[in-house]
Amino acid sequence: MSGRPSDQVSVIPERELELVRKVWEGIQTKKLDQLDDLVDLAYEWDCVAERPGTQVKRGREAVKAFIETWSEGWDEYRMCCERLIDCDDHVLQFVRLRARRSGDRGAQLDQPAALLHTLAEGKLLKTGAYFHRDDALEAVGLSD
Repeated sequence: MSGRPSDQVSVIPERELELVRKVWEGIQTKKLDQLDDLVDLAYEWDCVAERPGTQVKRGREAVKAFIETWSEGWDEYRMCCERLIDCDDHVLQFVRLRARRSGDRGAQLDQPAALLHTLAEGKLLKTGAYFHRDDALEAVGLSD
């Protein structure tokens, strides 16, 4: 399948949309225990393509620890959801990462990114993180 995402997007089923929203809310509010009922016990977070040298985080507790550690490295950290795209067994989420650290000469981050969520049986099985949205679109066959 090729073309622009807006040309081939179908309506996301409400239960899948609600699942992604609840997981997103748990991450944003740092209520990570909320993920326990929403993601599979073997849930994976994969950012290897974007961060060479890292490993796929496997298991719900390992993913929660990774998320907590990543966001704690910043004085201010926010991921804003910009768009959700239905891709059959996946939901592609366009986000913008905004972060600031007072040390490191005031390091700042303002990065468009994408999260590709794999769903099955009412739970998230895997999230793939992409700093380049085109790479995420390609992963689901929506690239030009």
